Amino acid sequence: MKTVIFTHADSVEVYGNKLVIIGIFDAINCDKFPAVLRPFGVAIKVRAERRDYGKTYDAKVSFRTQRSNKPIIKVPIQLKFPKSEPSRMSMCIYVLNFGPLKLEVAGRYVLELKVGANLICNDFVDVVGKQAKKGNK
Repeated sequence: MKTVIFTHADSVEVYGNKLVIIGIFDAINCDKFPAVLRPFGVAIKVRAERRDYGKTYDAKVSFRTQRSNKPIIKVPIQLKFPKSEPSRMSMCIYVLNFGPLKLEVAGRYVLELKVGANLICNDFVDVVGKQAKKGNK
């Protein structure tokens, strides 16, 4: 499979056959910690390759600090591809919207998509603030 879109934003929705992503960001500025982030959305679009036709993959999306393996968010999803030959229907689109999301510390956070133990893709967001409390030890 090939990742076409994997990002976080203020809001993500699907309207008909359109994926709508509002407010992509790469940093979050906070006045104090813990900080509450709302809303927080994740957009995922993956395209099937020939070997993926007719297969279903158990995957998970997680969001955590870069220094910790303990996720703040961990959501199972299924990537299910049709048996058909390549077409626009050989894609999976997922939108996940969370909120409120509690961020305990400043630092780099990582959003990951995994199938089994295999990392398919990731994205990062830096959380900074006036009273930045240092990340996990």
